[in-house]
Amino acid sequence: MKRGDTPLQEVSQIESKVTRVLDDASIHNCIWGEGVLLMLGVLLRIERLSWVIPDAEIDKAAEVLQKVGFQRPEESIQRAKPYRECLGDYFFLCLWNEEKEVHLFRQSRLCGTFPMPPIGPPKPGDEFFMLTSEMERIDDQLMWRDYPAEDSHPVKMPKPARFLEALVLLRVRDLVLPESRGPWKEPINMIAGQVLKPRLFKTFRCSDLLSPFDEYMKLYLEKIDVREKVTRPCQNGSYYLLHLMYARLTAMRLLPLPEAELIGRDWGEPRCDEERDVEWRCKQLGVVPGPEPYNGPARGRLMSHYAFASALSTEVHVSL
Repeated sequence: MKRGDTPLQEVSQIESKVTRVLDDASIHNCIWGEGVLLMLGVLLRIERLSWVIPDAEIDKAAEVLQKVGFQRPEESIQRAKPYRECLGDYFFLCLWNEEKEVHLFRQSRLCGTFPMPPIGPPKPGDEFFMLTSEMERIDDQLMWRDYPAEDSHPVKMPKPARFLEALVLLRVRDLVLPESRGPWKEPINMIAGQVLKPRLFKTFRCSDLLSPFDEYMKLYLEKIDVREKVTRPCQNGSYYLLHLMYARLTAMRLLPLPEAELIGRDWGEPRCDEERDVEWRCKQLGVVPGPEPYNGPARGRLMSHYAFASALSTEVHVSL
């Protein structure tokens, strides 16, 4: 798609201005969601800009945005959108474009195994975060979002491989939910198309991913046809591996619980059909989940992302 075929989405300056407000208030932050997908070359119309904020700083971040003039609507327009299941803890009308929203997410909701995002530019060699200006473009004529200006305030984003790993973990966490309630499959589909045929930015190779996420992505990519349409995951491939990861993480008492808003009830209430359904699917695939009912991670089991991936990889490879 050449420049002019689709309206250029001017989001970099908004990202830069919001990030400056947060950085000036000494709040750790990085962008997430649709803004990152656009940086990976995914073609979509962005309607909200999202930031990840450490849990302990989320209230302060909201107060800071309100002080500079951001208005909180009574209800997000996103409730009628495909991503409605994943609204920010706070959301505002964008100060410079009220057709867009700014969402702030507690870090534990999206990437709890990550370290805190930095204030200001990441340090050299940071394995989790980078600047949006560091994304290497393939073709300057392929532009459906603007590129950060040289004099703009630096904006942090998760590194592409870490971002995808976080999405896969969220997909595993929410396997107990019906497909219609889980917002994570669609962005994984979008990224998969860019891995096979990047069009705007150089993203990553499967070898950049930690195990077992690299195995999952390789299996997933096998199911994408030449027209870049993602077909149903193979029951004996990526679909099986998703459920194997679910089984092993629940057995190790490491898997967070889906959010109460998505489940529609408190987790301590009698088990719902969705829970029984994931157990049935695991049984059909020949994998054994953890304790039934699963009541969430054990106390003190919070692990770094690399330790988490290593423990999961060891368990998964024993089972394969």
